[in-house]
Amino acid sequence: MEETIPQWRVNNPIKRRLSAEVRVGNVGIGGHNPIRVQSMTNTDTMDTNATVEQCIRLADVGCEMVRITASNVQAAENLYNIKNALAQRNYNIPLIADIHFNPKAAEVAAGIVEKVRINPGNYTDRNISEKDYSDRQYREELERIAERLQPLVEICKANHTAMRIGTNHGSLSRRIMNRFGDTPYAMAVSAMEFVQICHQMGYDGDLELAMIPEDFRVSALNETLDDNKVLIEDANSELNRFALLFEFDGDVKHIRHVLYNCSASRPGIEGKTNEESREIQTETLTIKATPLPSGVVKAKTGNETDSTVYADWYKAVYMPTITGVNTDAE
Repeated sequence: MEETIPQWRVNNPIKRRLSAEVRVGNVGIGGHNPIRVQSMTNTDTMDTNATVEQCIRLADVGCEMVRITASNVQAAENLYNIKNALAQRNYNIPLIADIHFNPKAAEVAAGIVEKVRINPGNYTDRNISEKDYSDRQYREELERIAERLQPLVEICKANHTAMRIGTNHGSLSRRIMNRFGDTPYAMAVSAMEFVQICHQMGYDGDLELAMIPEDFRVSALNETLDDNKVLIEDANSELNRFALLFEFDGDVKHIRHVLYNCSASRPGIEGKTNEESREIQTETLTIKATPLPSGVVKAKTGNETDSTVYADWYKAVYMPTITGVNTDAE
């Protein structure tokens, strides 16, 4: 008797949710990118040759990213040798460090590979006895977690290293389980706490423009117009802070965003010419947003945003209005 294989038909095609793109080396994840293929080695990370050979076999069958365990600092350091050996054989596949219980290993790996995977359980107070947490104690532990996490965030920002925050049952602190139980919701809360901590440490990104508007050059970059109306860039002038209002091209929901308290590097210029054609030179600004004194760093519209607020989004910088909370920029 032949086994019958069940079949399902989807009457309503599943629509992919448009997400923000995350760059892992030269590979884009999310956004309008295709679904990516990732696998993981099962070799001893300290065995450079075996790990390199397995990475190559994975790449040759279409794997686009490879995750490698880094259970301690020594293993994290050896990722450098693995990465170099792959490059020497013309394999530039992005590597992801899978960190086990060791924040220091994550910091080492973040300076080498394209992405690190951390677990909130590596940064929580695991040894605190069970108790009811007051709101003050809850906030204090979050502050301690932020202090432990900050070095990794700074290294990732400096090296353009992506970070994956992975939660599971074993990563939940007693603080989380005390308030939310040993539940899937608690795991989501744990992950979002770490996301929020990272956001509060600032956003970095590159903004490439065909032409930077003159008024932005004057008001934000502090360039000046001389008597002949020529823009002058003075290396000694201090750049001003600004808010960046934007929405992503292609976003079907047309979500509008604002990053507060932004600063920008002086623009770099890229372009090329040849005898037959000329390409417009583009200029790249590196944008960084840091929290306002109130802690607010970013806002975006949602499904229930007031229609007037949405329509007026680009007329003035939106400041949150939360009853009982001071969110002023001053």
